[in-house]
Amino acid sequence: QNATAKFDNVIIDNNDFTDITGAAIRVQFSNSNALEHSNWVISNNIMDNVANGASNIGGIYISMDAGTTATMTNLNIFGNVITATNDEEISPAHAIQLVRSVTGTIHEDRYLGVKIYNNPIMHGGGGISVAHVSSYSGVYSQIYGNEISDINSTAGIITFYSKDLDIFANKISEVKTYPAISNIDGIGIDLDLGNTNVWVYRNVVLDC
Repeated sequence: QNATAKFDNVIIDNNDFTDITGAAIRVQFSNSNALEHSNWVISNNIMDNVANGASNIGGIYISMDAGTTATMTNLNIFGNVITATNDEEISPAHAIQLVRSVTGTIHEDRYLGVKIYNNPIMHGGGGISVAHVSSYSGVYSQIYGNEISDINSTAGIITFYSKDLDIFANKISEVKTYPAISNIDGIGIDLDLGNTNVWVYRNVVLDC
């Protein structure tokens, strides 16, 4: 949150997070931070029974406050096994979230060069949610190879105000809505508000 702190070359790897009320990993940039934060890796972590009771907080939660001009570039999230995230259904927090708080109404380049891949997500309150994602140095961001099953959410993967993004080769099954929105069917992949140049291909969606 520090306005002048720059966070580069950060690796969070091979940790075990179990029975945590809040997020296993939380990063938040305040609206006074205007820096570029580069080369992050969040990989090969085990997260079980996390974010239970913490509204809208997932296992991996990265947030940009409204008004910030900060960016994250070259962010890789892979190989994390996430189970029972917010499985009490207090609020259906997605297991992996890249957000702007609040989401806003137009696209902003906040997360550039993102790769979210090969993360098994099971038996929890949500899958993957991203906002304000974009390409970096001409290379599209990517969400691929994730296996998402038996979750309570509106969608397995959901995007807001993102552009230059590939979503491919994910397997999504058994997406069920939580009681507060029981009138809405579970969705495999939801391209929500304000997305541009988003390619969705070779995904398998079952029993949603």
